Amino acid sequence: MMPTPAGRNDRAIPQKVRAQLLALGIPATRHVSDALASFFPAEFHITATGMGAEDLARVLVYLAGKKIISISGSVGPTSVRKVEPGWHFCQFYRDFNQLLDMVAPYIAEGLKNNEGCLWVMPQAVTKEAARDVLATYVDDVDDYIASGQLEMLSHPNWYLNQSGRLKSFEDIAAALLSRQDRALAKGFKFLRAAGDAGWVSGTEESRNFIDYELKVNAALGATKVAAVCTYRADVTADEFVAIVTAHQDALCRTPAV
Repeated sequence: MMPTPAGRNDRAIPQKVRAQLLALGIPATRHVSDALASFFPAEFHITATGMGAEDLARVLVYLAGKKIISISGSVGPTSVRKVEPGWHFCQFYRDFNQLLDMVAPYIAEGLKNNEGCLWVMPQAVTKEAARDVLATYVDDVDDYIASGQLEMLSHPNWYLNQSGRLKSFEDIAAALLSRQDRALAKGFKFLRAAGDAGWVSGTEESRNFIDYELKVNAALGATKVAAVCTYRADVTADEFVAIVTAHQDALCRTPAV
């Protein structure tokens, strides 16, 4: 789905939803797509979804109601929670260059912090391209790979079986715990993982994958694994809500200074 220019897909926002926006402190003059998009944290890259005003309003009301994001001026800027075991975050990207720029510093931080790192990337992104971007943050990337501290895989090798279908939660979880145990045995603090799910958007596997994410969300608290899941930003409003709510504390609101 290609993003639609702002304003082109705006429809009248239902009165009930307008009332909910007003209750959040959003004046009627801002009930248009560009203004509503400005309330979303930058990590969501919401403008790339191409949602119109009605869908943006519904998603905004839902996420604010769940306290995943804040509209109040009493809360400071949104930031990523400090990475620690049990952490499960999602981020959205417009293109592969943005994906690399987003994940490379996350992986680099783990390498510097003596953590085992697993990076599962889209099939279209080469390991060479990922290494090149990662090398702008840490030296001797190949040494990290050779030592076993960093493993880089393509998403079909991680998520899909030989028939090209999504593996069971049990199979993927077993593989993740195996990497966790390997990292701990090598003396690393925990396993920091990044897994790309951009391939699943718009496919028949999408709903099954969200079920998988919900199970991961429930299970990670008992592990020594921290994970970020990356998704393409061109998703529907329903997908967007499902993805965000399938992750723990998708965004951390820092106190105002």
